Amino acid sequence: MVNLNITRVPTKDEQRNMQIIGQAQPKDKFTEELHKRKAQAGKKGLPFCDAAAKDDWTEQHRTESTRLIRKYGKGYLTKEAIIEYKQPKMDWEKYSNLDNFEVFQVKSMKDDDLSKRNNMPIARTLTVYKYQGYANTYTMMNSEQEAIMGARKKHDALWGRTEKSTNLPVPKVWAAGKDKAPNRK
Repeated sequence: MVNLNITRVPTKDEQRNMQIIGQAQPKDKFTEELHKRKAQAGKKGLPFCDAAAKDDWTEQHRTESTRLIRKYGKGYLTKEAIIEYKQPKMDWEKYSNLDNFEVFQVKSMKDDDLSKRNNMPIARTLTVYKYQGYANTYTMMNSEQEAIMGARKKHDALWGRTEKSTNLPVPKVWAAGKDKAPNRK
């Protein structure tokens, strides 16, 4: 097969809808930052309302694009307008601030895997949040460490032990409901 390298200059109408391949678009930059912020909030155990962030970004993007279209008067974003384009500024903390969420539901769920690994019944707490002004719900679960420590405290309170013992590893016999190791013959 012969490669002829035939090229032609695109018309003005074709250029209007063209995107330069390999150049990061404003939405790509925003999406990358959105995923990074959502992951950070998740590591802190906080919900993150990505729907509100997307809506706010889209609104600011439309406003900036409309301003540039009016300024250059061509009916579309020209190369000069794209150079002048300013990425919308986002207040990322707003989307994970607990003041903007209402607690929709709190429930406890037994974690069979953690219970099996730690030889004691362990329950995880699920908190369902709802962002104000949106119907989306976000479910957050307490960490494994928090669940284990909570189970140890309950166990120690049941057996009348002090809080200092919660930092010690849990013997396997506690899971069987015995205070002392079983007699072996």
